[in-house]
Amino acid sequence: MTDVARLSTLRYGLHTNAFTFTGTPTLVPLRLTDDGASFLPRNRAPIARPLRSLSGRRYSHVRGVQDLADISVATEMRGVNANTGAAVTDWEAKMEQGYLLASLFGAVAPQTSGVAPTVAASGHTPASGIVAFTAAANVQNGAVIAFASSAGLQMGRVASGGGPTTTSVTLDHPYSGTPTTGATVFRNAVYTVADAVTHHVHAMFAAEGEDWRRDYFGCMPMSMALALPNAGLVGMTSVFSPTSFSDVAEANPAHAEPVSGNPIVVDACRMWFAGNDVIARDLTINYSAATTPRVASTRTNGRVGGVSGTGDGKTFTMEFSIYVGDANLAGELQDSAGSPTLNDLIGDSDAAGDVSVTRKVSLQVGTEIGAVMYAYMPEADCVVTTQHVDGLTVARVVATGTGALPAILSVG
Repeated sequence: MTDVARLSTLRYGLHTNAFTFTGTPTLVPLRLTDDGASFLPRNRAPIARPLRSLSGRRYSHVRGVQDLADISVATEMRGVNANTGAAVTDWEAKMEQGYLLASLFGAVAPQTSGVAPTVAASGHTPASGIVAFTAAANVQNGAVIAFASSAGLQMGRVASGGGPTTTSVTLDHPYSGTPTTGATVFRNAVYTVADAVTHHVHAMFAAEGEDWRRDYFGCMPMSMALALPNAGLVGMTSVFSPTSFSDVAEANPAHAEPVSGNPIVVDACRMWFAGNDVIARDLTINYSAATTPRVASTRTNGRVGGVSGTGDGKTFTMEFSIYVGDANLAGELQDSAGSPTLNDLIGDSDAAGDVSVTRKVSLQVGTEIGAVMYAYMPEADCVVTTQHVDGLTVARVVATGTGALPAILSVG
């Protein structure tokens, strides 16, 4: 029968370590949101033969190495399965895209231990990011926590106060509302942009249609893009570059649903920008692992995986627009009042040669555990332009993570 494009399956896993680029690891299902065309059977790279002859004839090409063009993996961005706030030893096993994130960022999410903390009746200072627990809790600095408040679910990264017996922590930015007494404090998966991590574990993909199968080995992590359409689902498109592939006999696996939370919906997002809870729209997140293939004439296909952090290094960028207005609607930017003002952001008072001030940026997408994500940049370099969108004036912000901690991405 003719092969039907929608009847296909994709499974994947991570190789044993950062220096393994062959072999088939344990595979788990991954559901694509597109037709997966980049996984189709491939030709070898054709090498032209510009030979000269008196007859002027052309000559057939020579088959070169395998076509190692990038593969594109388009999925839903989903939350964590059964996150109770208690100990988790393997976050990646609780998410559909978890192993993709581990490869892209170069490390698995840190384990958590102990029971889930709960919110105390007092001791909170929302404007300073302070939240208190009913009893000693194992919440470490750098953890991302989520808890219920009178203003809905709040998320934030622990800046200080964390430890094995902490009863109060301070988040990196303020939060809204009054924490709900007795509510569970959820600890979440955290992935960190770290330029010092240069050797990432590569992925392996097994793609299968009705009448074909190709296995892609030593797939080096290249980049990730998160699409956040207003009132839509968050989409995650990641790019990997293979070291080799094989034509493998079809396994005809039975359909299996991946272990995961729920899809993350772009609704009632919460963005803190330069200390302010702003009204934002048109959100995107892009991440580059700065991976360069390791060229090797002494290996098959002239390639032995890749190394991350080369060139300009890893980059994590968030783009968004903030409405420009007056003081009547909280969350809008004002031209010459408030902090920061639009004048501050576009540099009206600066001179050529001045270094732009960095800003804190955090974004929470989702309103319930099992379907939520959080991104944070403590020192973002922000390039701001004013625009008209839908007949309204906005400040378009392109924020790129800088400093010792460029960014984190958390899933809950």
